[in-house]
Amino acid sequence: MADQILRPDLIERLQDLARRENRDVNEVVERWINIYFPPLSLTNEEEQQAQLRAMILRMYERARKYWRETGNSERLALSDNELDEQFWLIDRGGVPRLKSEKGSIEIPPDPFVMMAEMAEREGWSSGRSDISENSSRVVGEIIVENYLRRRQSEQKSE
Repeated sequence: MADQILRPDLIERLQDLARRENRDVNEVVERWINIYFPPLSLTNEEEQQAQLRAMILRMYERARKYWRETGNSERLALSDNELDEQFWLIDRGGVPRLKSEKGSIEIPPDPFVMMAEMAEREGWSSGRSDISENSSRVVGEIIVENYLRRRQSEQKSE
């Protein structure tokens, strides 16, 4: 393992960032490295876990922004590890909730989830399970069709 000496101003900035995000400096550095050089040898399972973790950390950042804006210093001080144990969800009003709040508040049902559940009960389906797999091809075909239509229209007007 190689040691690297950083300039004092960079160390101070890293420590400040880590403190603001309630993370270890190594976690901050690793996160930035992974942004610029994503790990290449991930299996599908490892990749999914990494993407899930990244999504969770973005949710924590959103929660911390809310707590900073509302002056909730107690919750703002929670580390990622503590939030892993205590965090529940961000409600439709944008309020981050902890698991300790589960019995004291009622989250109204999400209308999109309700529609999806109703469609599933009624057996409604697009008949296609591969929409996301073919989206690039479909979009490409639409772009080509629009281009050809526009070109034909231009030729007629000349």
